Amino acid sequence: MAGQQLPPGQIDAQPTKTFFVDMLVRDIPLEQAVLDLVDNSVDGAKFMHNASDRFDGRQIKLTVNSDEFIIWDNCGGFSIEAARDYAFRFGRKIGTPKTPHSIGQFGVGMKRALFKFGEHFVVRSATEDEVWAIDVDVAIWEADEKNWHFPWSEFKESELSTSLPGTEIIVDRLRPEVSARFGTQHFVNTIIGLVKSKHRQFILSGLSISINGTHLDATNLCLAMTDKLSPGVDILSFETEGEDSVDVRIVVGVGTSSPREAGWYVICNGRVILEADRRSVTGWGVLEEEAGRTLIPSYHNQFSRFRGIVSFDSSDSSRIPWNTTK
Repeated sequence: MAGQQLPPGQIDAQPTKTFFVDMLVRDIPLEQAVLDLVDNSVDGAKFMHNASDRFDGRQIKLTVNSDEFIIWDNCGGFSIEAARDYAFRFGRKIGTPKTPHSIGQFGVGMKRALFKFGEHFVVRSATEDEVWAIDVDVAIWEADEKNWHFPWSEFKESELSTSLPGTEIIVDRLRPEVSARFGTQHFVNTIIGLVKSKHRQFILSGLSISINGTHLDATNLCLAMTDKLSPGVDILSFETEGEDSVDVRIVVGVGTSSPREAGWYVICNGRVILEADRRSVTGWGVLEEEAGRTLIPSYHNQFSRFRGIVSFDSSDSSRIPWNTTK
């Protein structure tokens, strides 16, 4: 009504915690949530070793069953300051310190996995200078609508310490659907296969990863080489003034005849993003728009020996062409 005085105060448009958490975890596959946590540990190892290409001595151990999920690493941990100001925020705010050549970009992977897995989680971390821990009962946290902070907790006796820096995450009171899947050998085998393929480069470089006591060996991607045949290689660098460059390496060749392994492999900062891709996203089946003429054919088993590898690398991970919310 014209001239009516508006009520005092501001309109409350903030989400409830329950709604926010439900939306955060709804569309992420369980397998991807596990990979997100492995990615974080790999980023820790990369930060520790900086320019080194080797990760000897770094370990990541996962325990996955119907009662709990545990991921432990000795990859350096992160500081109290990082935990307080950055690591547990939902999203990465401007000015957040970056890990050079990191995999994580948007700052949602760890939180999303914790809430997706269960109703209670403990995170403890140690650096060379300090230790800290948090202990979160999700139901209690959700009930306090005004407080979005996580409570500090006592750093209980742990294998980790300032002399063995790293991070341990324990999630229990698993959601029923998560418990059911974590308790199957099929799911564990799926995770083993995914980690082996997605992190093959780091495993080959000395990073030790085990799942339920099974040590993972790297799966290598082999290309045929003879006196008369060698892979084609092209190296490019994309420069933008004031920003870190993006270095691209393209390798194309042939391997054994295997339709399952044929296609393009896309690697971003060492992490395999696409594997044996045979879709239009990597150029298969490209048509000339005006004439409808085929420029690049769709995949057919006659190309079962084709292997293409495209590696993107940049110190600033925001420059990498990610296509996920991770």
